[in-house]
Amino acid sequence: MRVWIIMLLAFSNAVFAEERDSAGDALAGHAAEARQWASAKDPFRRALFLEPVAIESANVGLDCGHRKARRPESIAGTGHVILLETRETVPRRIRFFAAPGEVETLEKAREAALLFVRSRIPELDFTEIAARSFDWCR
Repeated sequence: MRVWIIMLLAFSNAVFAEERDSAGDALAGHAAEARQWASAKDPFRRALFLEPVAIESANVGLDCGHRKARRPESIAGTGHVILLETRETVPRRIRFFAAPGEVETLEKAREAALLFVRSRIPELDFTEIAARSFDWCR
């Protein structure tokens, strides 16, 4: 008798779980991604550091600003990242990193990014999408 009751309870839980899951928010994942993109800190974080690009500079950095307070030794210094896009029918993205010590300011990093892009694709015009200074990981 006890086994039958346990089996009945397990079956009813499975049925209710299936009904609950089928009625869940279909856009829950989309909403989570939208919140990530709409963060007040840096809405271009994914595009600047994580998404694939057509052309990328040799020095690739990663933002470790979240570790700065607890582990300051993990920060190599201030780096800069510039994200550019070509103006063509199918635009290509270009990401340029300036490591700590290479340039002092974001404006100097922009100038270095222009030289980098012109050396790779001199015949195309492009536009800047985003530029950030960040705490470069060791």
